[in-house]
Amino acid sequence: MVGLKSLDPIVYSSLREKILSSNSRFKEKRLEALDYFEKNDFQKEKDSPIQGFYMDYYSLPYSEIDPSFKEYKEFDYANLIPFNENKFIAFHYAISDYKILTLDENKEYEYVQNSDFEHLILKVSKDVKASLTVKKKGVRNFTSLVCEIILEENSSLNYFDIQEYHSDTKNYSMKRFDLKENSRNQCFSYEKASKWSVSVTDHYFTGKNSQGVNYSAFIADNEAHVDFKNNSFHFVPNTKNDIIANGLCNNASQAVSRGLIHINKEAPNTLSHFASNILLLDNKSKANALPSLEIDNNNVSSKHAAAVSNVDKQQKFYLNSRGFGDKEAEQLISKAFVFKISNKLESPFKEQVNTFLETKV
Repeated sequence: MVGLKSLDPIVYSSLREKILSSNSRFKEKRLEALDYFEKNDFQKEKDSPIQGFYMDYYSLPYSEIDPSFKEYKEFDYANLIPFNENKFIAFHYAISDYKILTLDENKEYEYVQNSDFEHLILKVSKDVKASLTVKKKGVRNFTSLVCEIILEENSSLNYFDIQEYHSDTKNYSMKRFDLKENSRNQCFSYEKASKWSVSVTDHYFTGKNSQGVNYSAFIADNEAHVDFKNNSFHFVPNTKNDIIANGLCNNASQAVSRGLIHINKEAPNTLSHFASNILLLDNKSKANALPSLEIDNNNVSSKHAAAVSNVDKQQKFYLNSRGFGDKEAEQLISKAFVFKISNKLESPFKEQVNTFLETKV
């Protein structure tokens, strides 16, 4: 990924002043993150359509950390995602607002992103079975939302991530789940790709007998660029995860779907699978799927599959013969392509996701 090496000096000085004059107890960490951003290049990744981003001016909103953050000492300046993981994360850490959510009731929750740079730290309490819908909309500039989600022992979370930014938005989003013993997570991510998007979803299996499902669908249209990443990391025995990432590309869009399964040597009896399929709806769109495995234990079951294809001519011909025009036929094929994965979710989460997708695909 090729991009910006440093901020405009005026913007950098302004941001540094705001951090220094703040009352944040994480002032030093924010400055450290800003310095990392200044001194390091973007990571270069194979086949990425994303060409970095350029910033010559920003009105940099800066607010103090949410007061509730101070009640949670175990979340001291975000544990799951270090600021020096990459250049995007470093910039995000330097300026983002922090929000804390503790899900301690068996009910449905909703969170709506309301500023350009937000860091959400979420804890699902022990034995709680909850659902959370995260909505990201609007914005015409660069935006980032980073989420750290900790599932405590015996907890369960249905996580529905809806991303519908303005078509001109440049977006970096990351969510990382930490699954403790006997916890379960169903995650479904929907993304209507903007000008360019980098979206990362990680599952860390740190507790025995934890299970995860990570399904996602993106729609890239009108020359959108998307880099979609779905990864699972297994550190302990008897964990399960299933990743399916499907995408639609139309009108000269570009996409890369990446997936990594990492199985530690201390993680026998792991079951972990990855599949990604991208459907090209025109002859100007381009895509690639890049799965990979890192396995350090022989007593596991793991596999990956990936494909990029065009609309099946026989399917289209069949629908044409039944009275459907070309556009209607492609819409039906696209809908089936996306619903194929959402239908794998367990009820009632499946019905919630499908009801939403009916109006989007």
